[in-house]
Amino acid sequence: MNVMQLHRMRKILTTILLTSFCSTALSEAFIAGLNAIDRNHYATAFRSFRPLAEEGNPEAQNNLGFLYQHGLGVKRNYSLALNWYTRSANQELAEAQHNLGMLNYLGHGVSQDFRIARRYFQKASDQKLGAASYMVGLIHFKGEGFQKNDAQARRYFAKAASEGDANGQYMYSYFLLTGEGKKRDQGSYWDNLFTQEVAVEELKASWVWAEIAVLNGQADASNLAEFVRIQSDFSLEEIDPMIEACLSSSYQKCPFL
Repeated sequence: MNVMQLHRMRKILTTILLTSFCSTALSEAFIAGLNAIDRNHYATAFRSFRPLAEEGNPEAQNNLGFLYQHGLGVKRNYSLALNWYTRSANQELAEAQHNLGMLNYLGHGVSQDFRIARRYFQKASDQKLGAASYMVGLIHFKGEGFQKNDAQARRYFAKAASEGDANGQYMYSYFLLTGEGKKRDQGSYWDNLFTQEVAVEELKASWVWAEIAVLNGQADASNLAEFVRIQSDFSLEEIDPMIEACLSSSYQKCPFL
C-alpha cells in the first residue's frame, strides 16, 4: 500500500441513534424501546418512542426520526424523519443536529446543501459530538460547498479523534503521516525525514492514532497502521504505552492534540 492509496478515503456516513437517557420518569418506556431495537423489533421500538416523542422528549424524537429515516418498523419517510429530528435539534440535542446534517449532506428528504449540513454539524461539534466533528473536517477536506481547507480539516479531524470518533482518528493519523494541513514551512515526515526530530514523533503519533482507530472498529485503519509500521524504524513495543496512555485518559493524554 502506498501513500497515494492512502489518499483514497472510505466515506462512512452515519446517522446516530441515541442509546442513553437520563430521565427516571420516562426511562422505563425509553429503555423498552432500546431493548426492542437490540432484538430487531423495530415496530415495538416505534410504539415505545412515539408517545415520549409526542410529549416532547428530545431523545425519543431523535430515535423516532432515525426509525423513519431508515424505514425500521415503519415505512421510510424522510419528511417525517426531518420533522422529528428538527423538533429534537431545536432542543439542542447534538445527535439530532448531526442527523439533520446528514439528511442535508446526502440530500435525503431535502435538496442537498453542504452549507446547511455544515451548520448543523458545527452545532453538534460544538457539543463535542465526534461524528459531527469528523463531518466538519470531511467537508473542509473535500471542499464541499466551501473552498477546500486542509488546515481546518486537520483541526476538526484532530478534534473528532479526541472525542473518540474512529473515522476522525483514522483521518488524523493520515494527516500526521502526510503533513497535510500544516504550514508549508513545517513540512511532513517525508519532507523532513533526516532533518527534524518532530517528524519522527509525528510518525509515531500517526501509528498510535491508526491503531486506536483499529481498536474502535474503523475498517481501513489496519492498512494504514501497517503502512506506517513498515515505514518506521521503531517497534510496536514503543507505541503500546502511548496507546494505553491515550485510551486510559479518555483521550486527554494523546500525541499531537
